[in-house]
Amino acid sequence: MKTIYLGSNYSAREIFNITGALPAEVIENLVDSAEDVYAMREIIPLVKEGKNCFPDEDFIDSSGAISDLRDIAARVRGDNKWAIEAVIEKLESLQFEVFHQSEYGQSELISALNVLEG
Repeated sequence: MKTIYLGSNYSAREIFNITGALPAEVIENLVDSAEDVYAMREIIPLVKEGKNCFPDEDFIDSSGAISDLRDIAARVRGDNKWAIEAVIEKLESLQFEVFHQSEYGQSELISALNVLEG
């Protein structure tokens, strides 16, 4: 086979079309790329599973905790009532913040899936 010098401006496909062969370094890069593609395919189910592990919007209240605290607050007076209502507000704020962070995490995982499934 005749050796032809090909500059780095040619793609692997062009080198193959011109010479009918590929240099060892190109073959190594292609093998590495194939291994990366295989690894990405292994990641897809993990990302899908992770996407479904975020809490629902009312994850605290769905347990009945906030409702129970409201019932208690309705029966008590004075500082105790104020303290319970403050706890309720903190729990609702936490629930809101966690849910919105979860939405962001889900949207990022969906973006990653779109790239992986490309």
